[in-house]
Amino acid sequence: MVLIFKPKDLAENLNIGIVIPLEGTDGGFGAESIPAELDTAADLQKVGEALGDAGFSQTDIDNILGGNWVRLLRRALQ
Repeated sequence: MVLIFKPKDLAENLNIGIVIPLEGTDGGFGAESIPAELDTAADLQKVGEALGDAGFSQTDIDNILGGNWVRLLRRALQ
């Protein structure tokens, strides 16, 4: 999987999260926009591997793959 950005390109990785739109609710985002390597939900682990290969730290990867969403939700629910 090829990423179009590297850690040095991003000011702060605490504002990045992955969103998987449900079919029919995305206003046009479709299968043609999903990388070919992602055939099923099980393939999402490849995103973490690609982030690591691109030079992201494990902390950044954990945040991008869900930690940032958890932090946002906790803040919103306080």
